[in-house]
Amino acid sequence: MEAAVQFDACAHARREISRWYDVFYGWSRGLVEPDDRVIRQIWEALTPDFRVVLTDGRMLDRDEYWTRLSGLYGDRAGSPKSEVVNLVLRPLSRRDVLATFDLIKPGVSQKKFDTAILRSVPGQRYGMMWAYVHESAHEQM
Repeated sequence: MEAAVQFDACAHARREISRWYDVFYGWSRGLVEPDDRVIRQIWEALTPDFRVVLTDGRMLDRDEYWTRLSGLYGDRAGSPKSEVVNLVLRPLSRRDVLATFDLIKPGVSQKKFDTAILRSVPGQRYGMMWAYVHESAHEQM
């Protein structure tokens, strides 16, 4: 029974990661209406104690991340879409999933490597919530 629960959490985590980056892409490139309701769905998928470590080393909580995210509208216009590759999902418990993945862009030599903890929350609109993200930037090999 445990394996079935873990598989479901991993499947939900995979869908949530894809959904999140699709929303972020449209917002940060200015391809959607400049209405906070578009990105509110990202904010609503963050746990109350959410933390993110950005590539510059700053750690932001949920509210600080909302401020940053709100200000990114159209900031990356013309930048190619990041592709999630090398996604590895590891169940940590019946409800927590550790995700590691690279974000690469065509023609860009630097990639991002993200580590995230996603939590299955019954009744939550998107099935999974982001508890923690650590971003780092590296040259592609």
